[in-house]
Amino acid sequence: MAYSLDLDVLKLAEGDVPAPCVRVYVKAYGSDERGLIYITSECVSIPELDSEIDRLKEELEEIRKRAKREFAKI
Repeated sequence: MAYSLDLDVLKLAEGDVPAPCVRVYVKAYGSDERGLIYITSECVSIPELDSEIDRLKEELEEIRKRAKREFAKI
């Protein structure tokens, strides 16, 4: 699956112990002439919008799992 969001993992040092620092970034998006950034497709119905929102929620849940794995390494 191609994701529009992703996890950026930075390694920060706390003394001698490396500690993760994570943040979510926009990996794929569309924009328009007004400079607005879109992370969903154009939706012409509530079911389409619901589907896009569900997709974003699934992406965020996957990112949460990955982040937890990073923090579990310490």
